[in-house]
Amino acid sequence: MNARMAIGEPALKSGIWRRLFITIGVLLLYRLGCQIPLPGLDPQAISRFLGAPWMSLERLSIFALGVTPILSVLLIVEVVKLAFPALARWEAADERKAARLHRATQIAALVVAAFQGLGIAHALELAPGLVDDPDWTFQAGIVATFVAATALLGWLGERITLRGLGHGFWLLLVAPYLTKLPHAAAAIVELLRQGVVSQGDILVVIGCSLAAVALIVSLAMARGAPGRNSNISVAGEAAESGANEASLFDVWPPLLAKYVGGLLLGALILSLDKSMNTSFLAVGKPVHILVTAVLIAGFAIMRTGAAPGGATRPVGLTALAQIVICCGGEWLLTGLRLPFLLDGASLIVIVATALNVARSFMNLTNPSAPPYAAPPGQSAR
Repeated sequence: MNARMAIGEPALKSGIWRRLFITIGVLLLYRLGCQIPLPGLDPQAISRFLGAPWMSLERLSIFALGVTPILSVLLIVEVVKLAFPALARWEAADERKAARLHRATQIAALVVAAFQGLGIAHALELAPGLVDDPDWTFQAGIVATFVAATALLGWLGERITLRGLGHGFWLLLVAPYLTKLPHAAAAIVELLRQGVVSQGDILVVIGCSLAAVALIVSLAMARGAPGRNSNISVAGEAAESGANEASLFDVWPPLLAKYVGGLLLGALILSLDKSMNTSFLAVGKPVHILVTAVLIAGFAIMRTGAAPGGATRPVGLTALAQIVICCGGEWLLTGLRLPFLLDGASLIVIVATALNVARSFMNLTNPSAPPYAAPPGQSAR
């Protein structure tokens, strides 16, 4: 008899509510941390800085970095695995090796958080009156705060994955985007009131966004077969936990194209003569759009070839959809001068994360669904 059927309906409902409570609780805790200022900042100066339209308390909080240090390391891990497919096969060999790579990823993320924290500390010291005592003790405090915050967020993300709904890292990654939606809506209303944009422009953006969401959902549902090293697991848990999950939608090609493309074009701009006009490399211009499209297609093909065990998956339609969403959205938003809206890669990650939350819920409510996979060294609950 299926274990979940033996549990009974009341226990099943209790488990769902417990997972929902844990997920919401972690997200609320994250938002609470975004309201706690960094140590060593002058409260009155913070109030003055918050008057600027580009500044929010979140940017000066203990969670200002969010999970970006973890994402930075995972992006590097994904690139290394594409360059050296043997690493992906080594990771997929057994759970102990995946756990080892997971620990290395965690340590590297803390190192990245330390360097980013030191850079932020130097930047804060340059702001007049913001830092009470700008010396090495302040810098050490900021570095220690960001390292601890990154470790805490990584741990909280794993709590969601093990005992909540969906995959914790991705939920924590998309949470800031979702909290900014009310501000984006208010900005749209203000632009409409000032006549900067028209209702037609907004309707076009909304219609294209809904079409992109529908495309992602349809492709994800068509490709929801189980597979090793899911592309939408905790912090890309191909690198982080080795959990076996159904691959609903591969988010890595657009993410890699976004960040790697930015680095390549940034390096190109720095290498060109300073007197040369480099506006043709800007976001929304044909060169930038072409580079994004080529990188998405290239990373999609490379990820298929580097799949552990030599497995292959049809990538043409998915890669084409990602190119249309990312490049089309980039061209559209730049043309309409609405830079505060989501880019294509972020939209893909948000929708894929929502799909995984829905799948986790369906797995709990469907007695015939396979059991929830846990990271190595930890039991599924």
